[in-house]
Amino acid sequence: MYNWDDILIVGDSWCSKRSNYDHWPKLLFSELTNNDNNEPRGKGYSGCAWWSIRKRLLAELQIHVPKLLIICHTDCYRIPNDHDKPITPTGAFSQKKHKQFYDGHIYKAAELYYTHLYSKEFHLWSEQQWFYELDYILEKYNIEKSIHLFGIPLRNKLFNFKNGITIKDPLARYFMRDTNSISWDNHMTPENNHNLAYSLIDIIKNYPNNSVYEKELMSGGNNDIIKNI
Repeated sequence: MYNWDDILIVGDSWCSKRSNYDHWPKLLFSELTNNDNNEPRGKGYSGCAWWSIRKRLLAELQIHVPKLLIICHTDCYRIPNDHDKPITPTGAFSQKKHKQFYDGHIYKAAELYYTHLYSKEFHLWSEQQWFYELDYILEKYNIEKSIHLFGIPLRNKLFNFKNGITIKDPLARYFMRDTNSISWDNHMTPENNHNLAYSLIDIIKNYPNNSVYEKELMSGGNNDIIKNI
């Protein structure tokens, strides 16, 4: 059984909603702690780059080193920034997302960046360097169990973390939702939030050695792969 501060969940929009039992982080946390009154530690940064995840992880580690860490890795093409602004390639050119997320001149700066300064190779390289650093962090803090999730397919080839369980298939393969229809919490129906929670609980309780997890996760959704979130 885990205590409240033993579990840390950080990442992007795939783990951003965590306030009720139709949200997989809350359900997983409750099942592993018997604590119905709290949300799990950490945060999911919708639309943000890996930099926001890294900052939050390092801050949480200074407070208390968890026994269980779950990270939802994000799209490497998003623009890192110190304001946790959700800046994505599609969002930079979407007037709807400008009004929803951006303030001031941020949306214009993002549009100009992707139009005139964007380097695909730099973003791919920076993601890899973050993964190497993360492997070092996991070893340095001696975190007992860690799970690496990917919402959408990696732009690079799959990174095989030396520390933790790397879930091979992206969540979008199993828990896809249509971005043009109803916006489900964590991009999943309540049923699929439950499916993911219990799949992860099973992995945690039967934790294998550090490796790539090849088995399929439970799914109640379709198998289309989402391309942009």
